Amino acid sequence: MRRVLRWTAIALLVAATITILLYQFSRVPGTPEDHTLGLSLLPAVVVFALLGLLRFIYSRSVDRTYARDPSLQRESIADFDDQAIQFDDSSGATAKATWSHFNRYAEGQRVFVIGTPSRVFNIVPKSGMSADQQNALRSILAQHIPAK
Repeated sequence: MRRVLRWTAIALLVAATITILLYQFSRVPGTPEDHTLGLSLLPAVVVFALLGLLRFIYSRSVDRTYARDPSLQRESIADFDDQAIQFDDSSGATAKATWSHFNRYAEGQRVFVIGTPSRVFNIVPKSGMSADQQNALRSILAQHIPAK
């Protein structure tokens, strides 16, 4: 995540520098179009800066939520079969849902993310799974849920 933020910051700095340079060099004194090229790029730079800021704020809020909530940090076990997936955590809590409760999934390098229509996402890390288990889950997800 820090890598994304670093590249976003670099891109914003480059865009701001280009805008300032265009603003300065597009000036032709005495013409009605004075400052038009540089000013035409200013809204784009502002929009990119705001999007970068919003992304940064959102990512920080997710990080803070995870850090503050001990229930999110409990060790949990995901048990899946052709009918449903069941999550058991170290506190003894159990949640079971059939595949029809989910409407999307995605696979990253380290996790499977399984989502519901109400935008609740379950993250299943690959680190605790063998290659056969990963292939089995991948097959079940492809069979029951459309990939997005």
